[in-house]
Amino acid sequence: MSMNSHRLKKLVLALKESEIYGNIVSLIVFGSQAYQADDGVNDEDFCLVLRERKQNDLTVIAEVFRKEFKNLDITVYYERELDGTLPFRDIGTGCFALHYFALGEAVIGKNIFIKKHQELPRKLYRQSLKEKMFDYLLRLRRAYIIYESKKELVAYFRKYTARLLIDLMIYKNPSVLGSVIRRSPEETLLEAKKLKIITEVPSQSGSRVVSEYLRILGEITNKLLELVGN
Repeated sequence: MSMNSHRLKKLVLALKESEIYGNIVSLIVFGSQAYQADDGVNDEDFCLVLRERKQNDLTVIAEVFRKEFKNLDITVYYERELDGTLPFRDIGTGCFALHYFALGEAVIGKNIFIKKHQELPRKLYRQSLKEKMFDYLLRLRRAYIIYESKKELVAYFRKYTARLLIDLMIYKNPSVLGSVIRRSPEETLLEAKKLKIITEVPSQSGSRVVSEYLRILGEITNKLLELVGN
């Protein structure tokens, strides 16, 4: 675990001393902090599952987590939402997110998403993954139009182009997710070239870096369109 273990221990202790501790089914840590991947953002990713919904839950969660984590990204579920007929959603992601959660580490309770991911039909997994890739494409196009800072735009393209390429890599072979999410964006781009998903790796600076990313975006779009009928 790459997350600062001292901070994680302090978090768990604070939760044990809070009024919601007895209501926690599972607290999972995942993402770059768990896999030692540096995507330039360093989000601190958590998934928290509670048994019953109580009025003060979100207030307590905010107070506890904000004390230790400044780039906090957390999803909160209640058990009935996961066991009922509601279609599974993470923020901006469908049932494909079950795979990410299943690879996370439970620091309180057990990782209930391992079984849920194992039971997920492959057809639903692949459809959700295609939807997420299209979401990334839209984000990147929007970013190109609205970002005025070239530095911020390149950082954004670096992050989300790598994520899009990871999704393309695991579309046919989901089992590689555990290894590819540990790679840096540069390593991901190099692997994508090796697999002939893209023809060249973009530079990270210079006058042509944005145009190079746009060209790669076009190549990725063509790859995604090839999947539409599958």
